[in-house]
Amino acid sequence: MRTESRVVGLAVVSVVALATSVMAQTFDPLFRVTAIEGACKIKKPEAKAFEPATPGKAYPLGTIIQTEKKSKATICLSTDDSLLLTASSEATIQAAADNANNRSILLKAGGIQSATRENLPENAIVVETASASCDAFTGHINILVDRDSDGMAVMDVAVESGSARLRGPQFVIPKMKVGSTVHITSTADRSLTRIVNAGGDYKIALDNGTGTPVVFNSTAKSTVRIGREYAKVGGKLGVSVFATESDGKNPVGFAYVVGEPGLLVSGLPVAADEHSSTNSIPAAPAP
Repeated sequence: MRTESRVVGLAVVSVVALATSVMAQTFDPLFRVTAIEGACKIKKPEAKAFEPATPGKAYPLGTIIQTEKKSKATICLSTDDSLLLTASSEATIQAAADNANNRSILLKAGGIQSATRENLPENAIVVETASASCDAFTGHINILVDRDSDGMAVMDVAVESGSARLRGPQFVIPKMKVGSTVHITSTADRSLTRIVNAGGDYKIALDNGTGTPVVFNSTAKSTVRIGREYAKVGGKLGVSVFATESDGKNPVGFAYVVGEPGLLVSGLPVAADEHSSTNSIPAAPAP
């Protein structure tokens, strides 16, 4: 009887261990490129040059994918989760730095359209761009990156179904629902970030250095501008924030020094017209 009980116990432990392993492994260890239309190239982590992508073939993490004009390809992370890489795009598929079971998609150019399951963990897939990162998404999310005429990095996110979260320096959009869109631009050194509501209503949490962010209720055409500047003495980062509704009413302004909550300055006397015409941000107070 003891021998039988021990065998049964070992079997139960094995089943539990297997189930835990399956739950931990959200995605396949390799990813596949399928449904290729037009010209699509890949560059493996150790390769020196790009080569044509093979439909249905599995590639290691760290591989770079490029699509040319009028081309597209589907990136399959698992049987239930895929990303469509649109024309003129470049993305690197890699394991997340904090969790090898998660996936980080570095989108350098072009666009991504997601098709993921509803019960996907929040940090399972993160699309990172020069302006911000997008995660916690389910359903169909369209992400597009580009450069404008001034050389600023542009990121557009539109939620067709499901929801998504955006995170960037000193701001978080906790949840964008169906019909919500956002237009984000930032300088190469991120000294300036501009967040424009292009559709829908959602909240934007703005860091103010105190640990309790300021929540701005963003509506269509409302704007948030975040300026950043390092102090010449001490090198600490000063941040200034100005948010306004589409009509320029009910402005929210404050500035602070990162790591110095006692230097928070609220109610900055900044005219909305000045920001609209010059795109300037008042300098944050230096320590």
